[in-house]
Amino acid sequence: APVVTPPPTPRPPSTSGPITVTAHDVTIDGVTISGATNGSGAGIRATGTAANPIRNLTIRNCTIRGFNVGILLYYVANVTIENCTISDAGYAGILIYSGVGGRITGNTIARIAVGRTNRTASGVENNAYGIALSRIASTSFAADPRSSNFLVDGNLVTDVPLWHCYDTHAGDHITFSNNTGRRCPRGFFITVDGIGTHPQSITLSGNRLEQGVQISGGTNLTAVTLVNLNTGTISGNAISA
Repeated sequence: APVVTPPPTPRPPSTSGPITVTAHDVTIDGVTISGATNGSGAGIRATGTAANPIRNLTIRNCTIRGFNVGILLYYVANVTIENCTISDAGYAGILIYSGVGGRITGNTIARIAVGRTNRTASGVENNAYGIALSRIASTSFAADPRSSNFLVDGNLVTDVPLWHCYDTHAGDHITFSNNTGRRCPRGFFITVDGIGTHPQSITLSGNRLEQGVQISGGTNLTAVTLVNLNTGTISGNAISA
């Protein structure tokens, strides 16, 4: 009789504690990371410098629950974050400072700062973000570059009842396309940084904003907010009550 080779047993995703990236050319694939709901720290964190950013970082197919921030990146270049599920973070799902070049695609982010009781903490207050691209607001753009040249496409951000689904502070050449925001008071917030640097060349196209909510202690309902935007395109977006 012919020998029948059984198929290999599917390998479940590995489970890990928080991950800190310190090297270039790193791929994190299929990892599950859990922390306390509305907790501290980050599920995945990378910290480079403006002179030596962490390069070629790929994070895909990961599940991150809890922490303060799901994925937190400082001074990175050529970043890919795709097909990840991030939930129950206290402050942000994906938060990037001075990221230069990359794409954030096909991710699901849910329940950010849900149940937060302290809305007066200095520097945090009632702020919360699904996906945000920003910079530290220093006067040196050499030390703290803008986040620039990113594609944010095909993501779902849901249930950020205090603040923003999608955000950039002083971003440059960022495209938000084909994303869905659901049950956030502010769907897209395109704004200056803390020293008033204008965002520029921002595109919002083909996005859907649904079921906007406003809760006590949160911010007001506005589907798309533009603050001092220097050049951009807003087209083909759908907004539903």
